[in-house]
Formats: sequence, C-alpha cells, structure tokens
Amino acid sequence: MTSNYISVNLLARGKVYDAKIEQGCSFENNGSIYRADESGKLKIYEKIKGEWRTADKIRMTNYQLRTFKAVANGVSEEGDNIVLSKADLKKAIKNYKKGGFIKAVSEFLQPGYKADKAKLYSKYNTISTHVTNGHGSESNMLFGFGSKTSAVEMSQIANKTVIKPEQLGKIRKTTDGGVYWVSHKDILYRMPRQFTVSENSQNGISIANKCAVSYFRLKQTNPTIDFSENLPVGSKVKIPGKYFVKSGAVNSFEDVVKVTGLDKHYIKDILIGIEGRHSKPDLRAYFDGVADEKHPKGYLTIGFGHTSKINGKVLSENTKITKSQAYELLAQDILDAKIDAIVYMGKENFENAPKSVQTGIIDIVFNKGVEPFDRNFSLTSLLKSDLERKDYVSAAVDTILGTGCKGLKKRNIYRAIMSMSDLSAEDKKSALVKMKPIYEETIKLYDGADKRFLQRAWRNALNGKTHGFFTLRMAKAFI
Repeated sequence: MTSNYISVNLLARGKVYDAKIEQGCSFENNGSIYRADESGKLKIYEKIKGEWRTADKIRMTNYQLRTFKAVANGVSEEGDNIVLSKADLKKAIKNYKKGGFIKAVSEFLQPGYKADKAKLYSKYNTISTHVTNGHGSESNMLFGFGSKTSAVEMSQIANKTVIKPEQLGKIRKTTDGGVYWVSHKDILYRMPRQFTVSENSQNGISIANKCAVSYFRLKQTNPTIDFSENLPVGSKVKIPGKYFVKSGAVNSFEDVVKVTGLDKHYIKDILIGIEGRHSKPDLRAYFDGVADEKHPKGYLTIGFGHTSKINGKVLSENTKITKSQAYELLAQDILDAKIDAIVYMGKENFENAPKSVQTGIIDIVFNKGVEPFDRNFSLTSLLKSDLERKDYVSAAVDTILGTGCKGLKKRNIYRAIMSMSDLSAEDKKSALVKMKPIYEETIKLYDGADKRFLQRAWRNALNGKTHGFFTLRMAKAFI
C-alpha cells in the first residue's frame, strides 16, 4: 500500500476495525463529512462552525459499516481488509450507470436491511445511497472524491438544507462568530446548528427568540420534541437554517424590492402604507396599542412594524434606529415570512400559485406568523387546502378572514384586493362577489379617512385596479 493512503479506525458495536482511505476520498456518515486529506490526516467537517478539524476515528452502526465495506470492496487491494480508494468509487459510479449499484450494496447488508434511493452527482464524482430496515433504522451515506469544497457542497445539496438557490456560494465568517454561506450577493444563509438548553426556564418560544428563528420553524425542525413545557437542562435542539440580509445591503424602498423579490405595490401599499405610520418608518420604538394582559400598552414596535430583537437586543422605549436600518429590518422580516410561508404551504403548492396570491400569504405570515393564525383561526390551514386544490379565487378571498382586531380588518380588505392582482378578469369578478358581504360589514366599522380609503380601494378593484390604495401625497412621503 502506497503513502497515498491514511489509516483510520472504524468503531461499530463496540469493536474497532482497521481501515485505509485513499487521500482525496470523502464520505458522509451520521451527518458528518469525513475526508482523507492530502496532508495525510483524517479530517471532519463541523457544519456548525463551517470548518475542518482533524479526527482520529469514525463511529458507525453495524449496517453503516457494512455499507462502507460494500463500496470499499469494489476493487481488491491485496493484503488489506477494508480499503476505500478512488478506484472503488469509480467502480461504484460505473455500477450505478449500469443499474447494479444497489444490488452490490445490498449483498453486504444483514437480513432485514435494504439499500435504495441511490443517486449519482456526476459533477462532484459522488454517489449516495439510503439504507433502512423499514422500522426506524435508516441512514443516508455519500461517497465521493474531489476537493474539500465539493465535499461540503455535495452534502448540502444532497440533504436539501437550502431552499434556494440551487448551488451554495462562498463561506463568509462574521464578527459575531457565525459562519454563513453567501447564497445571494445581498443575502447570507446560516447553516442549521445545534442549541443546548442551559437554563431551567427555556422553552420553545424562548429558544426561538434567542436564536432569531420562528417558533413554527423550530417545531417543524424538531418534530419529536414537546415544546409546550420548559426543556430539561442539557437538551439538544436543532436550530433550522436561516437567511439573513447582509448588513448595509438595504438602504431604501428600491433595495427592499430587489432583495425580497416581492411586488413593489404590495411593499408600498401594505407594508409601508400601513405598517409604517404616516407612510414612513418610525425611528424610535413606540407601543402599537394592540393590548393584552401581558402588554397593557400594546407591543413595542419600530421601523415598519418590527417587534422582535435588533442585533440581539430586546426593544425598549429608548430604542432608536436609522432610516436605513428600518428598511433593512423590513427586508429581513419579509424574508423570514417568505421562508415560513414556503415551508408551511409546501414549495410546489406555493410556487404554482399566482404571484399576488403568494404575496397575500406572505403578508399574513409577516403580520401574525404561521403559528398564531394556525392555532386560533385555521387561516393558514384553509389557504394550504386552497393551494393544494389550485383554487386561487378562494385563496385570494380567504386572505381576508379576520383576526378579531378592528385595525386588522381594514388591512385584510387591502390584502385580499391586492391578492387578486394576478387573477384573470373573470376570476377577479368571482373573487369580488365572494368578498362583497365581508367588505360591507367591514366598512361599517370605520369613518373619516379610513372609510374613504377603503371605499376608494373597493371602487378601483371593481374597475380592475388592485393597488395604489392611498393618495399620491401619501405615496410620495416615503420615497
């Protein structure tokens, strides 16, 4: 055996197996990426930190070891028991193209286990297989040879940890110690990571707030954890990946439109016209007046309806921001709502819907989040059913369903009108007929300018115009 191989220990069921791996070969096992480095050392990629470190052994289950042996046995290296080489991987890829890879792996597995769902990633010289016993024991294993970068990229693409774009970009380390993938010139993607509960009072909501992710996404990422009670100290929680707007990338209305990809009329009419009091951002925190038992003055709000932390700090009555920060927070809040909407509705259901219907759903999530509507009003569940049936007239109308708050009933009318923008003329008429009884009840709640603006929006909708809800003077106030 030449010096191009490194010796490693494989640990399975309490036993140690000697193995050799040719330099340049890599594989993923139990979510970790291992690589026989050109330096002559075994390296493991830590996804949380986004960096490689030296490892001294590889832990496996028995069936994962058998899968490893199946691939390593492709070409016989005389005098050695378990040897993974580039020649083995080339043969596995060749077998895959001939339809024999799954059979070759299955012959090494113990009774009750099977290999399936094999996939070849030619660009990365990588092949993957899924192994299961059909009763809860399962694993995805990837084998390949190439650069360190391709090993990590391949793992992320194969495991679908990124919704968009298809390919990952460069790694960027930030001053807060975080490691991000640059997936858009103005957007960063933070990899999923692990959180360890360190206090007795930590529950799902407090963890979500601390890690700047939605409670819905946290629950969806950890389906086996009961977040209704405080978690025991030492509990491990997986924090979902998240997109971040790069600091300094958004400074204006035009930047928000560009980075988020949302319709400019929606951002202008709803998020700036309604969320921003007087159609401009509030640069100092204020109480929004939506009171409850815990918040008798309402919720502290800043910018364009932003209520959560800023740079890790909870809002206070003394919190101040700049106008550029207000637009950056708006873009971030839209981005968060958009990802939650896609995950909840299902990527295909969401993307098949007209763009204006997508935007209406994003606005609901922006305003109240997935979790509150789903728990109290079943609105997102209803909309999901509409999208699954491709009933986009009902979907546009169903965005009008109320939240019980007088102020939001007005917003619901504007949202529903805007949601039908991309429907056909015939479908718009059908939607307006369905909306009319709700509109007539809502208009009774208002007087003065609020009533006039609603009436104007309704008249314009009947004539086919589904945006531009406010006066020209109001529109000029924030541009």
